[in-house]
Amino acid sequence: MSRAVKRIALFTLGRTATVHMMELKKKQEFLLPIADLLIAAYACDSAVARLNKQETPDQCAQAIVTAFCTETLEDALTTASRTLRHLYAADAPTLATALCTLGSLGRWIPLPDSLAARAAVAAAVIAAGGLPE
Repeated sequence: MSRAVKRIALFTLGRTATVHMMELKKKQEFLLPIADLLIAAYACDSAVARLNKQETPDQCAQAIVTAFCTETLEDALTTASRTLRHLYAADAPTLATALCTLGSLGRWIPLPDSLAARAAVAAAVIAAGGLPE
C-alpha cells in the first residue's frame, strides 16, 4: 500500500508540474495537496518499515499499520482525484485519462478491512487494560 501512495503522489506531482511548469511555485492551491500526498507517502512507508523492523510484530501493531495505510491510501486517492479535477477543469478528455490512470495506481489493490483492523486494535487495548502509559 505504501508503494501505491508513493505512485499516486508522484503521478499527481508530475501532472501538475507538466501543466504549470515554471509557474508551479506560484500555484499554492496545487502545492498544498501535493505536499499532503508526499507526507502521507512518507508516513505510510515509515509505519511499514517500523513494523518490518520488529522481530516478531504483534497482531495489534500489524492491525494499526493496516488501518493506517488503508485509510492513507483511500485519502490519497481522494486528494489526487480532487487535485486532478481542478487541474483539468477545462479539459474533460485529459481529465478522464488522468483519472483512469490514477485509478490504475491505487484502486485495484485489494484493501484490507480497516474497520476490522481498528476492532483488533480496540480489543488489544481492552485486553491490556488500557493504553500503555
